[in-house]
Amino acid sequence: MYNLVSFPEPAVHSKDIENEVSSQNNSCDIQNKSSNRTKERRTPGTLPQTDFPKGARGLLMKLLETNPQYRLKSLRQLQQTAFYMGFNFDEVRAKRILPKSILQQYQDDSQTSIIADDKCLANMFSTFDQNIDL
Repeated sequence: MYNLVSFPEPAVHSKDIENEVSSQNNSCDIQNKSSNRTKERRTPGTLPQTDFPKGARGLLMKLLETNPQYRLKSLRQLQQTAFYMGFNFDEVRAKRILPKSILQQYQDDSQTSIIADDKCLANMFSTFDQNIDL
């Protein structure tokens, strides 16, 4: 009646081979790092350890809230977070503050750190054949 077509077996039996290979290559740093990353499952609504200011961290936690009842819902709630204290929303609504001026304000502060990072990168790769122009 029906022609039973037999398909060839897969070249790799995923679970059996993975266990064999991982036990043989335990000394490989790259593999250990990737397996550690998979073990580090974060729970929803948590942040990794960072150097964020408390206001920024609090804002992110409120935005990442898993329960919709407690998540930020309105502009008023956003204005009342510590991150935006001191920010004049009335001037933004009246379009007296331009986004370009805000970017320039932060760009001046971060420009010196970018230059320092570029010099550090140049020192790290000084043994390369070609020079990089900064």
